[in-house]
Amino acid sequence: MKKLLLNIFLILSFLLLPATMAFATKIPDGVLKELKKDFPGVNVRFDGFIELPDKTQYLPVFPVNLIKSSGPVKIKQTIPANTPLKNKPDMILFDNNFALLKIIKSPNSKPTVIDDNNMPLTVKLGILPQDLLVPENLVIPESLRVILGDLVIPIKERPDEFKTFNDFDEFFNINKKPSTTKTPVKKLPSIFANTAPEVKEKAYYITNLETNSVHIVNPETGRDLYQIPVKSIPTDIVQTPDERYLLVSTIASNKLYIIDLLQNRMIKEIEIGQYPSSIAIDSLNKLAYVSNKNSSTISVIDLSEMELINTYTVTGRPSKMILSYDRKKLIYADSVSGKVYEYILDDTMKDEERNNYITQISSLSKFLEQNNLLYIINRNKNQMDIFSITTKKPVISIPVGEKPVDIALIGSEAYVLNAESDSVSVIDIAANQKIKDVPLSSGGFPRRITVLPSATRAFITSANIKEYILLDLQKDIVLKKYPIDISINKVIVAKKYK
Repeated sequence: MKKLLLNIFLILSFLLLPATMAFATKIPDGVLKELKKDFPGVNVRFDGFIELPDKTQYLPVFPVNLIKSSGPVKIKQTIPANTPLKNKPDMILFDNNFALLKIIKSPNSKPTVIDDNNMPLTVKLGILPQDLLVPENLVIPESLRVILGDLVIPIKERPDEFKTFNDFDEFFNINKKPSTTKTPVKKLPSIFANTAPEVKEKAYYITNLETNSVHIVNPETGRDLYQIPVKSIPTDIVQTPDERYLLVSTIASNKLYIIDLLQNRMIKEIEIGQYPSSIAIDSLNKLAYVSNKNSSTISVIDLSEMELINTYTVTGRPSKMILSYDRKKLIYADSVSGKVYEYILDDTMKDEERNNYITQISSLSKFLEQNNLLYIINRNKNQMDIFSITTKKPVISIPVGEKPVDIALIGSEAYVLNAESDSVSVIDIAANQKIKDVPLSSGGFPRRITVLPSATRAFITSANIKEYILLDLQKDIVLKKYPIDISINKVIVAKKYK
């Protein structure tokens, strides 16, 4: 049972969200003070990576709330048990559920991290920063791989790891019937109210990492109307073309949840593959595609009947995925190798002809496609790479800010969100050059840019910063910052039915 619970914890331990995720990596002050008692020269790199004076290295695991307080903390437990800190234990757990995993040498002399059955279950819903400066050739045991998200490093495969959850359904009650009730929650005055005129008749649908739910917020009043649970950490959310439904994928349930916006409740669950990551919508053909990372499959959903109609087996572990502008192919990134593939949506073709390699970006954050050009955010090289799908050759690389994590294309301009430099780079894609950098001054790592329906304004959000920023895309200035007390993952602006 201990092993089972450990595995469950690891499944729920999240990054994600990929491509996409760049959480703030600030080590809590209380943790640093505790470490400096024994190691005055402890070094914390800009992205949260810890190195002791003797070069011993630790990877941080954050609670999902990202350490709201920085007050005094104490070491609660070490692995092996009762190991003095000066002896550098394999894992250090602090009483605020912050943990450090030591990088050690595996039998093949390659760096690895501890994989121990005794890891305390009090480390709940831990997440790791995606931009860690991990040692070269770091080996991650499969049981810890989910925690590390989309870090592109060699993986020690254990294919049966996720087939051992005999009590998984019972433990999480995931076989319960879809919720038929909507849960009113507290009012949030002036949080989203009157931020932009183009959302007057619409609503905000927000995925929340802390509560595993979708919030429905009225932009006219700023009130959080309903909170709809989705049973696990949401990885993606999209709106159907008729604006009637939301499709929500979650990390642990292997299901696609259907939310009826007229009723404001979940009406259906569709069984898909393991670790669903991205959802792409074909509005013309009324289809949805879901990439399933750990199954190496793509699920095809008929939006008219809300039924699974096909499953494509693809190369690698598809995470980030988009539908091409001409709707003839799916483009996805392999979360292990960083390779980008196309999957041609032509059922008359042989299976071996439909999956084709395009390029490789080892630190890909996100990509978009337009006119057979890929606009790829290269996180480690701090640039936007433009790549031709037609010629299979790079076009140009344009420098942006530090640690870019998201991108939006509007007309002839690209807006690249930079986590480390806390800015937005504005790029003229017709001239292939950067126009300017817009400082955000958010005080943390912004994560997503969401363009509003008018295409003149955008939200800048982050799961760890309890505010969102309203950005004017015509003047390229920050209009206002709004405080909020929920952990925003992704925002959808859709029709308001009630």
